[in-house]
Amino acid sequence: LYMAPEQASGDYEVDARSDVYSLACVLYALLSGEAPHAASTYHAILAKKLARPPASLRSVRPQVPERVDQSIARALRLVPLDRQASAAEFAREIRRGLSAGEREAEDTPWGIPTSRLTGPPPTMLTRRNKLVGRRQELEALRRHLNGALAGEGSFVLVGGEPGVGKTRLVEELLTEAMHRGALVVVGRCTEMDVTSPYTPIVEQLDYALRLVPHDDLRATLGDGAPEIARLLPRLRRVFPDLPPASELPPDVQRRTLFQHYRDFIQRASDRRPIVALFDDLQWSDETTLLLLEYLAQHLQGMSVLNVGTYRTSHDDADTPWGRSLSSLTRQRLATRI
Repeated sequence: LYMAPEQASGDYEVDARSDVYSLACVLYALLSGEAPHAASTYHAILAKKLARPPASLRSVRPQVPERVDQSIARALRLVPLDRQASAAEFAREIRRGLSAGEREAEDTPWGIPTSRLTGPPPTMLTRRNKLVGRRQELEALRRHLNGALAGEGSFVLVGGEPGVGKTRLVEELLTEAMHRGALVVVGRCTEMDVTSPYTPIVEQLDYALRLVPHDDLRATLGDGAPEIARLLPRLRRVFPDLPPASELPPDVQRRTLFQHYRDFIQRASDRRPIVALFDDLQWSDETTLLLLEYLAQHLQGMSVLNVGTYRTSHDDADTPWGRSLSSLTRQRLATRI
């Protein structure tokens, strides 16, 4: 339960970072009541360790301070070089996290509580059932994944009635994408999001902030960081050197944000392929959908696969999602499954 994955796989040298991983397993178990990759057999435990990160501590125990959650999540990363280099560094991060308080009170400008933005890891189910059937659909998704890994990005929409298995199908794709080295980020929409701009984008940014080394993320944000920080103000606390965002008319400001976000995704995918899930798009707001349509026009040449799920019972042409679905289909900017 507490062994670092490289001790079993032999993919990386075993060193102090392996001990950091084991220590993080112990802390995770103390705080949550269960080891991060608990399973009934030795092989099942190893399979979990090598397949995906554990559930966020805050999704299990919300009172865990956010920065403590981030530090433990970093220590539990699959690649040793992505972890803290020593127990001393890990301890310093934990102390800073404790002193920062249990939870940040600040919301985003659109009233989305910070606690909503620290969602679960990319795999969406804590207990994965075997995928039955869906071979044709899974092969179609794999073709798009292969294209993204080769630098030909695309946008795929997976639609169906509630309970038909969209989530389980996409989870299979996300797990395979992580195995193949892609950065996987997830953003979800809820029925409350119709009036909350950019909710899935904000959630994906927050997940990237917790997953990607901060120096790498700052370099990737580039000159557009002040504009992108409008979406996730916490970026300004992590990167206090950010200059103020420009004061522009609303329509120009939105166009500028779209351009900077596209450039950010381009630079990020140049470093590592990206698979981004936008879950339950039928509940998304119009502004988010406009950004997705804009990105869809620029995915060719990027190592990016955007995947959206939606309920076919909610694709009314008079809703923001219905209009967006019609536009994406008409312009052949997305493939529907």
